[in-house]
Amino acid sequence: MEFEFGKNNDQTAAEPPVPATQPDDDLTPEEQFAKGMEKQNAGDHPAALELFEKAARRGHAEAQYTCCWKYHWGEGTEEDKTRVRMCLEQGAEQGDAQSQFFCGLLYSLGRCVEQDKVKALMWFEKAAAQGHAQAQRNCGNMYERGEGTEKDVAKALMWFEKAAKQGHAEAQYRCGLLYDKGMGTAADKARNLKQLEESAERGDAKAQYYCGLLYSQGICTAQDKTKALTWFEKAAVQGHADAQFECGWMYSEGEGAAEDMAKSLMWYEKVSEQNFVNLFKDGNYRNYSLVCVMNESRFLKWSEKLAEQGHAQAQFEYGWMYSEGHVTEKDKAKALMWHEKAATQGHAQAQFECGCMYDQGAGTIADKTKALMWFEKAAAQGHAQAQFECGWRYGNGAGTAIDKTKALMWFEKAAAQGHAQALFECDCMYNQGAGTAADNAKTLMWYEKAAKQGDAQSQFQRGWMYHKGIGIKADNAKALIWYEKAAERGHANAQLLCGWMYLRGQGTEADMDKAKMWLSKAAAQTKDRASQGNAEVLLQKYF
Repeated sequence: MEFEFGKNNDQTAAEPPVPATQPDDDLTPEEQFAKGMEKQNAGDHPAALELFEKAARRGHAEAQYTCCWKYHWGEGTEEDKTRVRMCLEQGAEQGDAQSQFFCGLLYSLGRCVEQDKVKALMWFEKAAAQGHAQAQRNCGNMYERGEGTEKDVAKALMWFEKAAKQGHAEAQYRCGLLYDKGMGTAADKARNLKQLEESAERGDAKAQYYCGLLYSQGICTAQDKTKALTWFEKAAVQGHADAQFECGWMYSEGEGAAEDMAKSLMWYEKVSEQNFVNLFKDGNYRNYSLVCVMNESRFLKWSEKLAEQGHAQAQFEYGWMYSEGHVTEKDKAKALMWHEKAATQGHAQAQFECGCMYDQGAGTIADKTKALMWFEKAAAQGHAQAQFECGWRYGNGAGTAIDKTKALMWFEKAAAQGHAQALFECDCMYNQGAGTAADNAKTLMWYEKAAKQGDAQSQFQRGWMYHKGIGIKADNAKALIWYEKAAERGHANAQLLCGWMYLRGQGTEADMDKAKMWLSKAAAQTKDRASQGNAEVLLQKYF
């Protein structure tokens, strides 16, 4: 059913009779829209909406878009989320880029419609193809993160560059990050920084903020904290809240200027005057609390107010304050209460903390089943440690029946994010055929991933597989390489085997000095009695 502006789009409801002619019908759609804006500016929202709807029914895209948000906020009519989606999609289908962009936002955020990242990307790309800079930026974000599509950094960069050419400051910054990771040339880096600085010099606060980030992080240029602070302050005096936050942080840490707690507090206060929410970005809330020890009661009051307003990050941080006894008395029960409030809003770290608290019985009676429930919610959002915890619980029957297949699934998800313990568990499960058929090739693959992360046990296991030819052609030289990596991290058995291989000339030329060194290290170990004892025997026999 096609959406009709100004009508009840429920087919079951009776429609009132509509007169053949209405005032303003003789105006053009553009004139109707302009008159609607006059009414809106005068505060007459019902009359404004009526004019917007007249223009919208005649295909005026901006009027359709304006009607959408009046339905959303209930201006001149009752709030109606369904009408928001329907009228936005109608404008989008007609090819209006702004409507396509906002359709993308609705599906991306799950506002007025069930969240659907695939549809979100579809609408963003339609708008982006028409040159909509914000949509291009959003396409870049989604391809970079693999949201609604396979991860594709090259496509992400393509969209970021399109937005950057239009002067979109954040897209220019994102280009810089990708160039710095090797996606672009030296010329790309220099051009990107130049474009951003030109916008910043013209007084663009967002560009000034992102210039500050580039210099602060040493992206596309040499790191220069002083220049970073200069750009942050230029943006901050224009009221850019994130820049004000960065100024507060840098003065508190003495970065780019001498430590100045008075200036730090001044900038933090300016952030709070705009919106206290900005103090909770990226977990940096706690830094501000350290600056505010001179006025803890006020800080606690602000925190509580924002948490009670339903801000998930504030609720999480408020819970952290009670959990750690920071700026208030320690109270695990209150900590759990606030963490759960944030967790029910989908805050992944809060969900993980709830899992830990139910697991440990902190602030409540221990409940392994509830612990697993919260861990799974966090795990479903990609929280690597929560994924590992789920794997461990399914593997050991904590809060649920043992299910090796589910355990392996969660371990693999965590391992794919580089979680060293999960990588090792995957190694073991493929090696033992737990939750899957035994698979030496996959065992070696997971050992290699974990070994490259620096996990000593996995480095040892990888060496062992090369040493014994398990799932791969035996190769003593490669075995020794991996044994030494593990040995350098204090792995006693690896130290013992390194000593033996240098002693016997396996995988290398015999080297008695190195043999003695590694055997002595193994003999000094106290936690691995077997390796210690064998090393002592070899030292006595050969040295």
